[in-house]
Amino acid sequence: MEISKQISKAFQIGNLIATILVVAIHCNSMKEINSLDCNYYFQQFLTNGIARVAVPFFAFASGFFLLAKMRESYVGVIKSRINSIILPYFFCLTIIFIFHSAVKYLLVHENVELIKYFKILISP
Repeated sequence: MEISKQISKAFQIGNLIATILVVAIHCNSMKEINSLDCNYYFQQFLTNGIARVAVPFFAFASGFFLLAKMRESYVGVIKSRINSIILPYFFCLTIIFIFHSAVKYLLVHENVELIKYFKILISP
């Protein structure tokens, strides 16, 4: 399914606005305030109200574009997701585990028990 330039442009503008809203959520500067002034209410309204639309928008947009790709080839999309997400994740996880184990052994002189890490991963 081909996505028109108008829809693509609308999603680009939506992504820009959603990105700014996510930054606003994370940069909330509410301090201990003795009196509740207009600034406090504006920040509450913006960060805990309007800005909360940003994350569902990103989920909707990614689902929209994924659906457009999946109509072409479901298996191809799944393979590309495995290659672009799952494999790098496990590669980085392995590097971090090796680095963590080496530091723990060198600094604490404690052997890393692989079973302990698997128990942590599967425990609720």
